[in-house]
Amino acid sequence: MDVIEAIGKHDFHASSPDELSFKRGDYLQIIDMETDPNWYRAQMKGNTGYIPNNYIEIIHKDNWLMLDVTRQEAERMLLAKNSNMQYVNGDGAFLVRKGRQEGEHSLSVKYMCEVQHFKIYKQNDGHFIWESDKFPTLGALVNFYKSSSVSRSHHITLKEIVKEQKVKARGIYEFNARGSDELSFKKGEVIDILDQHDLHWWTAQNSNNQTGLIPATYVEVI
Repeated sequence: MDVIEAIGKHDFHASSPDELSFKRGDYLQIIDMETDPNWYRAQMKGNTGYIPNNYIEIIHKDNWLMLDVTRQEAERMLLAKNSNMQYVNGDGAFLVRKGRQEGEHSLSVKYMCEVQHFKIYKQNDGHFIWESDKFPTLGALVNFYKSSSVSRSHHITLKEIVKEQKVKARGIYEFNARGSDELSFKKGEVIDILDQHDLHWWTAQNSNNQTGLIPATYVEVI
């Protein structure tokens, strides 16, 4: 399930051990919305319990949390160009991915023709990039930097990433890679096209997540 965050609309005082108390304005992470439509299972400050859904407001169901994306993949996604060689995303487009250490996160943000990476630190009192600004959840951090600059050297506010529309192609001939940067495929095999900027050689990815160059004349777009 995507990470879903909420903010308390009213104070709630738990009346049983399996419930979770919170105050108006507290940020919570929703763990389960499906077991009971009236009572959600939530987490706050390391504590977990059930909360009434009419006491909260859902503020965030993320599209930007991409934990399996690498630094290199983040740069490719944020700097993607369309067929007119224009950037798909504007400055401030971002995603959050796993950091190098367990439990860490990194914020990758497009600015001009490059991607800047910010480490998101986590301590008991919250998440932060700059120690002067700490937030109880990742969603609260992201929301803050949508209106305040995340960078100290440039004015960069966060904007939702525009994800690339995947183009699929089917092999009309079998192709056997001759170099380490090429991708083999069979006749009839369906692959994802990642980059069509070169007229003759496209970058593609197969179902095993292997990536490489393929001859454009050996496939048909479907």
